[in-house]
Amino acid sequence: MRTFQFSLIHLVKRTKLFAASFILVGFSCASLKAQVPCINTDNYCNLDLRNPIFNDNDIQVLTDIPYANPNITSTNYHDVSYNLDETTNDCHPVNSCTQDISSLVFDAYFPKKTAYPYYETCPLPCFMVAHPGGYAECISKEQTTDLTYMCREFAHRGWCVFNIEYRRGRIVYGTDPLVFPFYKTVFQELAGYRGAQDFKGAARSILKMSDDGYFSNYFKLDKEKMFWGGQSAGAGIVVGLCYVQNQSMVDAVCPTLSAHLGSIDADYYYAPSTYILPTVKGVYNGWGDFQMPGSITTHAQATAFFAQNNYIIPVICFQGLKDQVTPYDQRPEGYAPNPYNSTNYCLDLGGTASVTLGGANHDLLIIGPKAMQCLVQNAGKLAEVFIDIDMGHGLDGNGPNYASNFGTSAINTIQTSLYMVQRTCCFFQNIITGTAITGTSYFVECENYRHSCNPNDNDNGCNAINTCIYS
Repeated sequence: MRTFQFSLIHLVKRTKLFAASFILVGFSCASLKAQVPCINTDNYCNLDLRNPIFNDNDIQVLTDIPYANPNITSTNYHDVSYNLDETTNDCHPVNSCTQDISSLVFDAYFPKKTAYPYYETCPLPCFMVAHPGGYAECISKEQTTDLTYMCREFAHRGWCVFNIEYRRGRIVYGTDPLVFPFYKTVFQELAGYRGAQDFKGAARSILKMSDDGYFSNYFKLDKEKMFWGGQSAGAGIVVGLCYVQNQSMVDAVCPTLSAHLGSIDADYYYAPSTYILPTVKGVYNGWGDFQMPGSITTHAQATAFFAQNNYIIPVICFQGLKDQVTPYDQRPEGYAPNPYNSTNYCLDLGGTASVTLGGANHDLLIIGPKAMQCLVQNAGKLAEVFIDIDMGHGLDGNGPNYASNFGTSAINTIQTSLYMVQRTCCFFQNIITGTAITGTSYFVECENYRHSCNPNDNDNGCNAINTCIYS
């Protein structure tokens, strides 16, 4: 790999930029709604989505809406829990394997009809997200408070937001999964595959529920404005679905899993696999990655694999340079040795699910945000990457040394989460309006002031890098 990290650090000013423009401007909610009574594509450029359209009393939340088919009969479907986990307070003292569908639920955040009575003529865009947690049993959508805060802030800006729960369950390799060489276990791969089945099934089901009038008393969706997102493991699920779209691509990464878990388009959900999902318009990636086959070692090979997708989706990424879980660019990884590379537990179709050890820790090629940006931009689509040079995997714990603020004056996770919402809403706004972004699309410790469909980058003279280095 080229010495990108070293040149990056030389180019970056270590001094934080204490810009305050991300702080909410005091717009009157009532006056803004009077100006924009019906939110549609024609007037999106009149909105400054750094600021809320609706206040907190305007937002309604529905929790734990089931999206499973209650009559699941497939023996491929299981929810698995393991007691062997590195979490300190394991939620499952014994291994379990059930057909329980209780985890297949989502929460919905949306403006009330009393605050937005225009759903029939101007339905709102939808944003579907998957929570972080590394597939650990103890971490669900209820425990990820920063993301639930973001869901509400997206709803404040005129989105119908869906926080999707999915099946979890994993065993990590060894006592410290963060030391090199990096290993993936078959249990983590199985968990990610189940999560991908669930998220895609949930997306189909939410849209079909809307078609069927399930939400008619609450809201109406614009299916042609569907956006996806996630953080950490949830981001891995989402960007994997977005950039490893076809079953043949999935099987090239994990050759044996579909034989035991069925198709990535499984039929376990309210909407059948035959329900056609519209094109995903954009992706929010919070410190997530996706996998390519480990046999890929060159940019040309990665580009050829990436070209197998049906379409390429614009992406906005937030990442820490010091992240030891998700690389900021790309790296090879290996599968863990026996007994972590195969299992027959909780598999009813016979045989053993396994991952093939290729040697030299190069069973997978992990594509992080910077390499992701290169692939997406080279395919002619929009991509923005924000990297914080002091941030590890995810936002820092709140405290006097809080550092993961992307060059803003944020001093805690809520303020940084708000900044990510503002940046992501502005990015999605450009996609909705078809406004080309011509400014710099890669920011390191640098606040981007772009808003209201302004195509310029307005980066206030920060050290911005617009190169695309893959290897």
